[in-house]
Amino acid sequence: MTHTLRALPVLLAAAAAISCSPDRQNVHTPGGDATVTQTGKNKGTVEMAKPGGGTLTAEYEAKQIPTDWPKDVPLLKDADPVMALKSSAGPQLTVMTAEPIPAIVAFYEAQLPAHGWKIDSNRSTGNEARLTAAKGSQTAIVSALDRGSRRQVTINVLTR
Repeated sequence: MTHTLRALPVLLAAAAAISCSPDRQNVHTPGGDATVTQTGKNKGTVEMAKPGGGTLTAEYEAKQIPTDWPKDVPLLKDADPVMALKSSAGPQLTVMTAEPIPAIVAFYEAQLPAHGWKIDSNRSTGNEARLTAAKGSQTAIVSALDRGSRRQVTINVLTR
């Protein structure tokens, strides 16, 4: 799971790089090389080699919240979707919001437990925050980063 979790930002960066590019492209990112294939408007697949063999494949959708997003993982009301990924590790969604970091943290501290999650950890600084919660065999990781006038929130739901 650790390699998969580390690879998710690479997959996200690769998918974002091709969202307005040719149908199939090799993308070089700091975390490794990936092949991105567009399968439709704002959607496609990303593949990258795993160290030691094998391939990690994820599907991506840009600019929309997937219809199969887990119902027990709430989203901020003003969440503006940027990119969604689906991989064997679980779904990932990145959204932008006008909410300040403390309000994002307060929302997830209240809403995740209301949906059956147990908060495991919560770290915040002035311009970023990371909250981890567990439910059954799943871990939810909510990361928020200040991007000036808006905040970027990335949510990973991983199966242990």
